[in-house]
Amino acid sequence: MAAAAGLAFADEASLWLSEGVDLNGRRFAVDPVTTIDPRAEEEHAVDKLRTELAKGLAQLEMLDTGDKAPPRSVRISCEIKRYSAGNVAGRWIGGKFGAAYIVVLVKLAEQESHQLIGEMVAVREIAGGGLFSIEAGSTIVTDAADEIVKAISNRVAH
Repeated sequence: MAAAAGLAFADEASLWLSEGVDLNGRRFAVDPVTTIDPRAEEEHAVDKLRTELAKGLAQLEMLDTGDKAPPRSVRISCEIKRYSAGNVAGRWIGGKFGAAYIVVLVKLAEQESHQLIGEMVAVREIAGGGLFSIEAGSTIVTDAADEIVKAISNRVAH
């Protein structure tokens, strides 16, 4: 499968799947999140992203809880490529100067064979709002997790 051609923004994120892959009836297990950005570790974004992904998948009854081995489980691996909790004062004064942002590379792989079957890039940014965006560093992670879960659920027949 070719790498994702570019970044997808806001609610336009697409999950690219290998030809012939069907996610219907599958359960998803969330691997520990990794990062190349030390700020993501310092701000606990790594743990929060994994927790929020599991919560979102569980709400849709798509989480592999390990209590019974569903056939053909899918592993979700995420790597935070860029992260910043931003700065409230910067967002108040100059918008982008204090932006909170996160860029996550997401890969889906077969549980048994580890074969890559899908990938996406989730990008979120909060660049305005001043005092109304005080918790942006935390909500940006939740927003990214919601985007990932939505992209996966959009590929599953309900």
